Amino acid sequence: MPRKVLDLERDLREVIPSVLQTLAPVIKVLQDTQATQAAQQVTLADQQTQLTAQVATLAAQVALQVSPSGASTSASGFGISSGTGAVAGVTFTVPSGYTRALILGSGTVTAANTSGTSGYLYVKVVINGGSGPEAATIVGDFNTAPYANTVMNISASHSATLTGLSGGTFTVQIAARTGGNNFGSSGTNSAMIAAQVIFLR
Repeated sequence: MPRKVLDLERDLREVIPSVLQTLAPVIKVLQDTQATQAAQQVTLADQQTQLTAQVATLAAQVALQVSPSGASTSASGFGISSGTGAVAGVTFTVPSGYTRALILGSGTVTAANTSGTSGYLYVKVVINGGSGPEAATIVGDFNTAPYANTVMNISASHSATLTGLSGGTFTVQIAARTGGNNFGSSGTNSAMIAAQVIFLR
């Protein structure tokens, strides 16, 4: 074997231990870093699993505290007099264990003026007997005849919070009245009421 090759092999044998000794701490640091990162990934995965479980538990607890409900209905063919009267309504049953209710109701009434003279139509939403603001519109222009069968529609809304509930039911209604002259029963007369309720313990 040529002398140069032998010298090179000898040099390598002498250098390799020194190189390995120099690299050993670096390799150790890399191995430790990999082990730490692997442990951190396991910890992060565990934390994510725990967080997912906590979110599910919280959602279940919220579901136990809150119970949403909604309903709507319509009616037609009724007459409207000067005395306020409900023309459509929905009834809600209070779930067992719930003591409060957040309620929003809205409705619309369409009416034909059959009185032969102009008049006002008043509409309001009534929640468990408590009235919201009354909206008004004129059915038939005061300055224009004839007034008979002039048709108008008007909407109203109301919100309320009921407390101290313990079972039972309550209603959400749309009520209407005229300003004096009655509007007779008509297929044109119609009403719609919709309500959303959130029951709370």
